[in-house]
Amino acid sequence: MVVGAARFVVMPNIERYQDDILARLSGATGMKVSAGKMKGEWHGFRPTISLENVVFAPALITTPAAKPLDAPEATAQSLLSRESLSVPALHAGLSWWSLAMGQPRFSNVQVFSPTLTLTRTKDGLIYFAGKAINKPSAEAGDDRLVEFLLDQPGAEIRNASLTWNDLQLDKTLTLTDLNLKIEKASGKHRIGFSAKPPSPLATLLEARAELQLALPTANTNANNKLDAWQVQGKIFAQVGDLNLDEIKQYVALPDQLKTGRGNLRSWLEIDTESPIAKQRGNPIARISADVNIGDTSLQIGENLAPLQIAKLAGRIDYDALDGGFKVGSRNLTFQTKDVTAATPADFSVSMLHQSDAQKAGGEFTANAIDLKVVTSLLGYFPVGAAARDAVKRYAP
Repeated sequence: MVVGAARFVVMPNIERYQDDILARLSGATGMKVSAGKMKGEWHGFRPTISLENVVFAPALITTPAAKPLDAPEATAQSLLSRESLSVPALHAGLSWWSLAMGQPRFSNVQVFSPTLTLTRTKDGLIYFAGKAINKPSAEAGDDRLVEFLLDQPGAEIRNASLTWNDLQLDKTLTLTDLNLKIEKASGKHRIGFSAKPPSPLATLLEARAELQLALPTANTNANNKLDAWQVQGKIFAQVGDLNLDEIKQYVALPDQLKTGRGNLRSWLEIDTESPIAKQRGNPIARISADVNIGDTSLQIGENLAPLQIAKLAGRIDYDALDGGFKVGSRNLTFQTKDVTAATPADFSVSMLHQSDAQKAGGEFTANAIDLKVVTSLLGYFPVGAAARDAVKRYAP
């Protein structure tokens, strides 16, 4: 009877329930939700709704005429008064539980061609959909939008654009052709992401992840609720033809890294609840990266000459250890612009108990190390006289 009523009574007249559906969406997300035309359809045994011109706006609107974001008078209140998430078309399959429980829960949400914006103000707060996502606050409802999105069985964004407005650096970056897919199953979120960066910056940006997420409880002691999330899982990221000269305009990189171009594939393991992560205050447990970079300039010290790298390729690994770390390489090849080249080599450096002077120690292992090449490179690194003499003594 429920199926028959939904199919022949509710769905053909779904527009009558538009205000009620939007009100429930507003309550679930903590946003003021409005939309143009809505219609209902039936696909197999699944009821679906389609909404046009959907706008998620902050529930708090206090300024009739907002000032420019970079003006001194531009406060959090003026930011909250702005429409910040516009969706031309939204399709959603209604879960049968939503009909039985009266909650706006969907079996799958598809969003087409939205315009997304992230803004970092001069005080360091980052705003999305009119809310500071990194604001030190425990106000009820602050996380409702994120909780609502993560609670859906499936969500997909197609052909979006994402603009990053950084008022601290006075820079704007826009990603186009952005696609995002999130699937929730067996307590985990599987995420796929791709986007097209500006051509001077890179030609490819992709990421995939399988994460187990636990949102903070209402009585969390963390000043920033984002810091209280429990995250475990793996992330894969890939960047093609990355231009370090361009990315330095948007991301703080080490001063020693002057220029460079290349490709990068990396695998990260994250566990916020591991003893090592809590000890170090860093959730990254492991990084494996395939690098292939060239035309790179690296200056280790002010009094040292820049090292001009023509090619650096191979696998580099990082592991977080109890009180230290381990860094190693596999089949790492190296060549400078003056044709100093090294054969593919493996090395491993372990540093242990770095916070305890009595237990501190380390280990270095390597194979296929060409001491002649090492000797030619010593001038680019802050190496003491004793080490220089030792290398030169054993070099061919």
